[in-house]
Amino acid sequence: MSASEVTLEMFPGLEAPGKARARLASAFADRIDPERLMDLQVAVSELIAVAVRTDQEKWIGLRVREENGALFGTVTDGRFAETLRRGGGAGRLRLARRMIDAVTREWGTRENEAWFRV
Repeated sequence: MSASEVTLEMFPGLEAPGKARARLASAFADRIDPERLMDLQVAVSELIAVAVRTDQEKWIGLRVREENGALFGTVTDGRFAETLRRGGGAGRLRLARRMIDAVTREWGTRENEAWFRV
């Protein structure tokens, strides 16, 4: 399987998670199985939703690449990684972390981005 990549910049509005899910579906629906696509969409939706709740002023960046069957991605926005790193947190953040844990092989944060592998 050859490499494929999606990049997207979004205004941090309520439509951002849905816009990202739609773009991922159009890019990967014929390349990966439906369950894996759903996992990818859930991880990205949750990370983008956290970014939208955290900072309504900075554009959100999404990059997902598929290489030899592996999916790697990053979501950037300026400071939400700090929010996700904190232990505990509000109920919505705990739920977001649990959902991301459930659908990714691994994920984490560094500086201004969250990274993941599905």
